[in-house]
Parts: sequence; C-alpha cells; structure tokens
Amino acid sequence: MILYKVVNIYAVFNTQPLKTFVWCTIVGLVTSLVVIWLTKQGQSIVKALLIYAINLIFFNSFMLLVFDFSMIDLAFRTGVDIMAISIGAMITIRYRKLIKQI
Repeated sequence: MILYKVVNIYAVFNTQPLKTFVWCTIVGLVTSLVVIWLTKQGQSIVKALLIYAINLIFFNSFMLLVFDFSMIDLAFRTGVDIMAISIGAMITIRYRKLIKQI
C-alpha cells in the first residue's frame, strides 16, 4: 500500500482503492501463511523465504510478457514484496517462540 501512495508505482489504486486493498491484504495473508507452513514442515525460515522469493521473481518475470510494465517498477515492487513478507514472517515466528516460552 505504501508503494501505491508514496512511491507512486503503477497501479489501479487511485481508481479502485477498495479492490486494491482487499487484493493486497489477501495476497499478503496467503503468502505469509505459506511461508509459515513451510517452516512448520521442517524448512528453515531462510529456505522458506528463498522459495517464496524465487517463485515471486519467476512469476513477476512472466508478467512482463503479459502486461506493458516498466521493468524497474516491477523489480522494485518485487523487492519490496519480498522484504515485507520476510519481515512479517520473521516477526510472526519469533512471536510464536516467545508465546511458547510463557
């Protein structure tokens, strides 16, 4: 959401803010849950995040074939998405460990 307002990357946020917000929320939730699920399956957090990052990079690379995007815009968006999911997943996993200690 910050990218849409502050950095002004290409999006339909100005014309369809509710749909964009719902999309971002659902994608973030599902992605975080998959990364957390991978860690519960015995994968390290680094390996789980690496799987997510490689998958997102490949997926977004094919988006360039379908849509007329700026490659710099897409690379920036991909990097921020990977960073945001990584931070969120690490916080969640550390929080779960803290709760288990109590």
